[in-house]
Amino acid sequence: MGYCVEVTDTKFFISANDMPAALKACHKLGKSQNDFHWVRGHEFSKAKDLEEVFDTWGWQLKIDEEGNAIDVSMLCEKLGAELKLFEALAPYVKSASYIEMCGEDGATWRYTFNNGKCKEVYAKMSFDLDEDSES
Repeated sequence: MGYCVEVTDTKFFISANDMPAALKACHKLGKSQNDFHWVRGHEFSKAKDLEEVFDTWGWQLKIDEEGNAIDVSMLCEKLGAELKLFEALAPYVKSASYIEMCGEDGATWRYTFNNGKCKEVYAKMSFDLDEDSES
């Protein structure tokens, strides 16, 4: 069971300078709650780095040669409690970053990061129903 999803686009950045504080925020999250759908708090509350945290959540964090987190990808196919993780990391994620997702039913949304906050924003569709317009 579960809801299948895939990452369709990303723009994600955490500076190397912010990585230790972001890791501490993840440790705190893991100690505050035990169960996050597919991952247990104790599995990441003592992780040695953010790459290990993301791995326990079924995600991969790409690190550049300077130690900055520059991209994320999903290693699993089921949606869990990612929003909780992203909210904990939001103060350290560069504003205007996002992770775009598509669900098995066609739903599209982004986890957007701005001013230290993460929001889940769903796409809205609009149609031009003017029958006189040409295609």
